[in-house]
Amino acid sequence: MDAYNFYICTVRYVMSADPEDKSSWGEIFKYLPSLRQMVSCCVCGNIAFRPQGPDHNVCLHFVCEGCKGGKMRLKPSCSWCKDHDSFVENKRASLLINCFKRLCLYISSSNLGREISNSSMNGHGSEADRILKIIEEVGNFEDEI
Repeated sequence: MDAYNFYICTVRYVMSADPEDKSSWGEIFKYLPSLRQMVSCCVCGNIAFRPQGPDHNVCLHFVCEGCKGGKMRLKPSCSWCKDHDSFVENKRASLLINCFKRLCLYISSSNLGREISNSSMNGHGSEADRILKIIEEVGNFEDEI
């Protein structure tokens, strides 16, 4: 599944989650970290800033504008995106990252976000802590869209 469809699935899980029912959070706890990984720069590992990618849309890997030409962290390496000279601005990735940011801001201001935060503070978990860190990181991400 590509990152765009993955994002749509993540939104569905967030919107259908019951803040009072922790058992409904399971898919969110799986999908948010995976989506965070999908929007990462393949060189530095941060959320891709001004994402650049191959001029084809075969592999959907991207890097930060400033990381273009750097050593990719992909294991195994991707034969479709070896040549950074063919990398161009990826507007779709920028929009995806912006949508992900809006989703994280929504979660943090919702009852769901408050319940996840309460769960974390009440000693119920490293999973909740990990999700809160992702929500905070993505929510604070700044790009020039």
